[in-house]
Amino acid sequence: MNSISLNRYLIIFILLAVIIIIPYLINNILIKNSKKASKINVLDAISTLLKTDPKDKGFVVFVGKADYMYVQYTRDYFGLLFNWPIFLDKSERTPELANKAIKVLNKYGITANEENNGQSIKDLYLPYKKIIFNKEDDTWISLNVNVGDNAEEIYNLTIDLFLYVFNIEDVNDLKIDLVLKSK
Repeated sequence: MNSISLNRYLIIFILLAVIIIIPYLINNILIKNSKKASKINVLDAISTLLKTDPKDKGFVVFVGKADYMYVQYTRDYFGLLFNWPIFLDKSERTPELANKAIKVLNKYGITANEENNGQSIKDLYLPYKKIIFNKEDDTWISLNVNVGDNAEEIYNLTIDLFLYVFNIEDVNDLKIDLVLKSK
């Protein structure tokens, strides 16, 4: 064999490697790893967020069948902060849904504490298991709760919120957006 035919075989071998092996590696290593990362469950997301540094202001949002069907928590110094925005315009996230959420929160011993008229939630001390109603110009805009740092209890609360507020029984289909460090 001369060097030209050897080079030809080498080029064919390299081309086959590029055409067959690299797509195989991408499909079986990179894609599988990203699927595993996206398959985090509700309890794992809550537990992971609780392990982060509160200064990083991480958060998690669990989203159901429609965009307005969500439950969200932010990492804070006491554990997690539950935040329930109330949209009074044409949104489906209405005060009626907030009232359903309050009933679920009451089931966990979480009760109303005080109204907040425009003061930033960041400036408030949020007592454990007390609902802070956030208002601006006599309009309810959100309710906020310090839900602490018990991952199991927060998990159960999340499940009940989806069940009793949004009629979603299977939380395995929720979209989970977990951000461990907010910009």
